[in-house]
Amino acid sequence: MMCAFAQAYHGLNSSLAAEALAMREGIFMCCRNGISEVMVETDSHTLLQIVTDQQACNWDLACILQGITAKT
Repeated sequence: MMCAFAQAYHGLNSSLAAEALAMREGIFMCCRNGISEVMVETDSHTLLQIVTDQQACNWDLACILQGITAKT
């Protein structure tokens, strides 16, 4: 493990949105520190399925995840 963070996410409508935001922030942190090869782990089976295109997601999660692909 290279780094870790903790963040309170207030005003979200689901725990899945918090998981997606945490994933996004972790990936952005790696990018800011010049780390280009990243292994992401999650305990959210639903988020895993969304990220690997096995499940569709709603618009708010799509906006969060779109931010990840725009930065990478």
